[in-house]
Amino acid sequence: MSDLLHFSKEDFQSAAVLFREGIYNHACFHSQQCVEKLFKACLSSHQMHFPKIHDLNELLQKCLQAGELSLLQFGDEIAVLGLYYTSTRYPDAMIGSLPERLPNKKDAEEAISTARKIYKHLTDKL
Repeated sequence: MSDLLHFSKEDFQSAAVLFREGIYNHACFHSQQCVEKLFKACLSSHQMHFPKIHDLNELLQKCLQAGELSLLQFGDEIAVLGLYYTSTRYPDAMIGSLPERLPNKKDAEEAISTARKIYKHLTDKL
């Protein structure tokens, strides 16, 4: 679990640096990665197997099943953050992009804010 928390923190820090540099799509992607790893750390802390998936909504459901009902307060924000994961196996996949466009500064601010809130919420518990 400690590795997951460590890498989650690195993703959060990466998002902040990328935001300062105006690289908003990557800031959004790393915010998503931060929360994905937090959810997997949460499941690990409950001795629950976590699947090798990137779907935040599915991981949230597993955390809720583990008893982390307080995460419900972040449901809408998690749904938006989940949009920033893009499989990079395809040459036309732009990391951290939305279906209709690249994220802008406001999108990145919201993504980082969501990651920050969930990071604080879960690391205080773990």
